[in-house]
Amino acid sequence: MDKSMQQDRMRRWEDCLSPGPNCDCGRLKTSILEQLIQAADISHTMQDWEIYQRWNRKLYKETTFAFQCERGANDPSDFWHKGEFGFFDFVVIPLATRLAQHPVFAKAGQEMLRNAKRNREEWQRSGETAVMKYRYAQ
Repeated sequence: MDKSMQQDRMRRWEDCLSPGPNCDCGRLKTSILEQLIQAADISHTMQDWEIYQRWNRKLYKETTFAFQCERGANDPSDFWHKGEFGFFDFVVIPLATRLAQHPVFAKAGQEMLRNAKRNREEWQRSGETAVMKYRYAQ
């Protein structure tokens, strides 16, 4: 992810959280759409555990296949468990927090945040076992 682009998105989002009388409606709409697109891309992480697991397993298999076909540099079994913590901590939970803060997303944003935090906690408890199951279910 391009860090400067992400910083621009964050600035737009912060500006839109408390729009004043001079609010740029186009900028507000752009910011909301950016958040929606990001949420759609990783929505499985903000749903219930079973849905998260189903799509996480599919992504693991896809990444493993790419590695086996020499299209991926690293074997996902080497990094998947720890990588999910970084993904939750630096991408999923911050995005879900932004959604929960904005009235446009109302209760849905709060539910996404709760689910993201629950999934991260469950991953802490059972993520290593899940990765082993992914690996040997190939």
